[in-house]
Amino acid sequence: MTANFYTSSHSNYWLLDEHELELTKHELGTNDITEKDLVVMQIFLADMALNLGKRMQMKQRVIATAIVYMRRFFAKNSYQACHPLLMVPTVLYLANKVEECGNTNLKTVIGHMVKMALEDYQYLYGDQRVVTVEPKHIVECEFYLLEGVWKEF
Repeated sequence: MTANFYTSSHSNYWLLDEHELELTKHELGTNDITEKDLVVMQIFLADMALNLGKRMQMKQRVIATAIVYMRRFFAKNSYQACHPLLMVPTVLYLANKVEECGNTNLKTVIGHMVKMALEDYQYLYGDQRVVTVEPKHIVECEFYLLEGVWKEF
């Protein structure tokens, strides 16, 4: 963390104006998605991360960090680049490691995510009763997340 906000990485890399967001949106090929759709998707994924974090009894700081990571990733990457529902447990797992808030088992994260998906977000899966997420998917998505968020540094 820096003592001067204007020299921080947040100020230098993550304060995006409308022009930069439009350029990113154009580069990613998501011109057909409206701004309202993007906001709705961000709110939905943040709500999903919040619910999963509460279910796993994570600290509020971990959940907030996870939401920041997710928003930063999708600010520079397309929603089609990585499955958003796979990104939710990944950002929580990574944020828990970064914030050093206990040792969270990967299978525990997956178990809570699958249970939450089938109970609270059943309309996303329809009649499908099995959501397959394996630890290797989370680990692969974690590396993709790290590459997508910190590629400028």
